[in-house]
Amino acid sequence: MRRNIKAKLYFLTCKLIIFFTFPLRLLPIKNNKIFIDNFGGLGFSDSPKYLVLELQKKEKYDIYWKLNNIDDNIVPVHKIKNKTILEFVCFYTSKFIISNVRLPLYLKKRRKQIYIETWHGGIAFKKIGFSGNNLRFLNKKNILHSAKSANYYVSNSDFCSNMYRKDFKYKGPILEIGLPRNDIFFNITNEKIKQLKSLLKINNNTKIVCYAPTFRDNGSIDFFNLNFKKILDILKNKTNDDWKFILRLHPEMLKFKEKLSFEDALLVTDDVMDIYETLCITDFLITDYSSIIFEYFYLDRPICLYVPDYYNYNKDRGLNFELDKLPFPHAYNFNDLIDLIDKFDIESYKIMLTDFKKGFKIFDDGNAAKRLVEFIERI
Repeated sequence: MRRNIKAKLYFLTCKLIIFFTFPLRLLPIKNNKIFIDNFGGLGFSDSPKYLVLELQKKEKYDIYWKLNNIDDNIVPVHKIKNKTILEFVCFYTSKFIISNVRLPLYLKKRRKQIYIETWHGGIAFKKIGFSGNNLRFLNKKNILHSAKSANYYVSNSDFCSNMYRKDFKYKGPILEIGLPRNDIFFNITNEKIKQLKSLLKINNNTKIVCYAPTFRDNGSIDFFNLNFKKILDILKNKTNDDWKFILRLHPEMLKFKEKLSFEDALLVTDDVMDIYETLCITDFLITDYSSIIFEYFYLDRPICLYVPDYYNYNKDRGLNFELDKLPFPHAYNFNDLIDLIDKFDIESYKIMLTDFKKGFKIFDDGNAAKRLVEFIERI
């Protein structure tokens, strides 16, 4: 009851902000100005990063990146502080709005602005939007606000396009051109992998196993109980290679990092390299309900799912895929995970993975950022 009242008060506050910022919507729109929203104010990552890198080749756009931490030194464009007057001014004077999250309820797109939604996922493992099990008042309002405001959504697959229609209630045009963030999987080179490993001070001949769990809506971290050293020992015995364990945490999990143990593992964050660069140097991925499995699978490398809280998670959040119908072996406890890794058969796995991928119409091919920039140039 109290949560619902707070949500409605916030919604009303957003309406008032839109009303009182009306004069800013009278300012002239600059045709070469681009406003970037990456996860509501996070650093240089995801599809906005790879789009910006392609846009910069044109040397004609004035790009502004919204940040929670204005001291973020890796963002190579104009930086603006989130939820300040400068955010409103930059937003309302930009011709193009590029976002990978929903449009905040306190902002209202102008008629002559072009809002392109890249979203932060393609094929979704977790249920989302109107298909989710726990759609709350503010989430519903935000989904509909974004769907009504967007001029275009960017898709990497038929699954993704259908999700926009069904789960986001979006009725506008969809750019089925692939996601810029996935270009790296098709363009990665051995030299680039060597460079990325050197950033982490990892020998180029050392194999990497990465654990990249998603967050839990209830804030639980009980699932984070892997014995990293034991996994490293199993992999070394299995392959006769040296292995390094690295961790990638979802942005929502980083707030709990002080409570987590990283012994025998290296935590890698976006200020060093983004998740897609990390995946490109990863030889064996362990995750759970994260949709990165449907992007990492472009590399045809091993994936195991560690899902000790599967039944509760599926009940609370809901999943789009049954575990038994996926080509990725899964384990409900750590001992079973060790057994899966030890007995992992890469050849039969690749056969199942190839068959699985045939079930989707995929638009990713390494050229999504170029196509999106070409589209922006045309409109």
